[in-house]
Amino acid sequence: MCLLLPSAAHARGTYLAQLQARAARLHLSQRHYWHVLLHYESNWFTPGVTSAAVTPWFFNAPDGRTDPRGELDATLAAFVHHATVSARGEPAACAFIARYHWLDRQLHFDPRRMGRLRCPSFEHWLKALDPRSVSVVFPTAYINSPASMFGHTLLRIDGGGRASGMQLLAYAVNYAADVNQANGVMFALKGMTGGYAGRFGLFPYYDKVKQYTRIENRDIWSYKLDLTHAQIVRLLRHLWELKGVDFPYYFFRSNCSFQLLALLEAARPDLDLTGPFPVYAIPTDTLRVLTRQPGLVGSISYRPSRATVLRNDLGQVDARQRRAALQIAAGKAAPAKAVRALSGARRRAQTLEVAHDAVAYRFAAGQLARSQAVKRARRILLARSRISATRVFTPPPRPRVNPAQGHGTARIAAGLNWAHGRPSLSLRLRPAYHDLLDPLAGYQPGAQIDFLDLGLGVGLRDGRVRLRGLKAIDIVSIAPRTAFFKPVSWRVQTGVRRAPAAPLFADHPGHLGYYLQGGPGLAWGNPAHWSAFAFAVAAGDANSGLRGGYRLAVGPTVGIVGHPLPHWSLKLSGEVQTGVLGAAGHRDRLALGQQWQLGRNDGLRLQLAFNHTDVLNWTRIELSYRRYF
Repeated sequence: MCLLLPSAAHARGTYLAQLQARAARLHLSQRHYWHVLLHYESNWFTPGVTSAAVTPWFFNAPDGRTDPRGELDATLAAFVHHATVSARGEPAACAFIARYHWLDRQLHFDPRRMGRLRCPSFEHWLKALDPRSVSVVFPTAYINSPASMFGHTLLRIDGGGRASGMQLLAYAVNYAADVNQANGVMFALKGMTGGYAGRFGLFPYYDKVKQYTRIENRDIWSYKLDLTHAQIVRLLRHLWELKGVDFPYYFFRSNCSFQLLALLEAARPDLDLTGPFPVYAIPTDTLRVLTRQPGLVGSISYRPSRATVLRNDLGQVDARQRRAALQIAAGKAAPAKAVRALSGARRRAQTLEVAHDAVAYRFAAGQLARSQAVKRARRILLARSRISATRVFTPPPRPRVNPAQGHGTARIAAGLNWAHGRPSLSLRLRPAYHDLLDPLAGYQPGAQIDFLDLGLGVGLRDGRVRLRGLKAIDIVSIAPRTAFFKPVSWRVQTGVRRAPAAPLFADHPGHLGYYLQGGPGLAWGNPAHWSAFAFAVAAGDANSGLRGGYRLAVGPTVGIVGHPLPHWSLKLSGEVQTGVLGAAGHRDRLALGQQWQLGRNDGLRLQLAFNHTDVLNWTRIELSYRRYF
């Protein structure tokens, strides 16, 4: 008597059909977590979803990027038939290990039919990480680059095998664009249109700290997440799946901060962290979303940059010490000889430490060759080793407000406007980010980025709505100079505005046209209190309301900006522009702006501007309430 036994292939096919049927009954392809693991996002204009991932092997079904059900069935098939992902050189169950474990929890795989999951490469990698905790790390803006206000976030994986407090030995999870473009214009264009591929990477955390605190001089904030070990392992399983996977990188949305939120959703499927960012994701806003989740963020720590430490130390020495430190750092005086005339071991030690930090800062800033920096640093350290004084400086204080506690980056303003003898209502809308009169807490002093700032006016007499202008981008860097720091300040602004000599609410409103203006400058003072600035500005207008249709003008802009009281911001500026090409003539402007902070996300702003041209003079007064969110 013979028994006809089903073949192994037939048995696997039968089991696969059972799993697929069970998954359909449970609607697994519609579950939020399946969409998280595949990075599905709802289409804007058509029904359905599309994965943000664009690497073909990341999907098991030919149309898996747009078909969650088909992708789930194909993934089960790859697991049951022990398919190999050739691009990864490992079984599908290991290449997509987060999907495997989630589907196993939902469908309860039969180990007799599926076999035991063995992924030695992943297990070795996970053991080497030895993950015990995860922190979100946020380097703040640095003073001479307002663009860094958009920030960068990464995850730090702290391991149990490393000594307590030795965070520099941890690993950093980073998401960044694969940039191979040196041209600044093409860099910006491709970054805004998804022309770069974004990828996840794992790096020694020390390298990132060195980059931010020493090279770019950015303070670092760390937000420790309250995740269980199982949740951390889920996060790392998904990170393993994403090794070598490309995403289109968009500066304003699919950036480092947004993608790290998506990664954290894999750890905590109960969270919807990416939902609040359908159009753009600014790093500080993503921090706020994290801190608003009950029980998610634990302790918050702060690491000052080299520049912050140096500025702090300079505030604790006198003028004579600063002069000596400057001479030593410049190589104009021998360290031991320069401090000999200073009384007290503590003052001599302070001077040498300031000189050493100044040498390191100048080397990191590219102002000093390596050979010179090494030679000077060794001489300074040798002199310092002969002085027994320790802990000669009070460390920089931690800022009262961390970046997640600053004002919201979006803003709406409504108020009353008076210009050309006519009253009107004013309305301004700005999706991002921060200007010099906005509340300072949580932001970099002296740095401004206004993005897509739209101004509208409604005449009270005729009820007509008019476009006052659109600032597509308005960037300002006011970086004060000292004997130790010599940055160049700068500003650039572009958008749409009315012809400079045309009254806005006259019977014949000024024509709208494109403009671009900006230039370098110098600043002095302390941006957290008072700063004076001067810019050399070139301004170009392309506008049919101008004689000849265009105008190129040059001239200085000077002013002061400060914070007389903790809740009061003030800016006074004057500019003179003389036409050199196209429409001739000049335009002078004196402006005063001040804002009173009514709360973290509320402000009252008063602006006065006196304008003078060859055609007419006019005054504009505007009082507006501003709400941040």
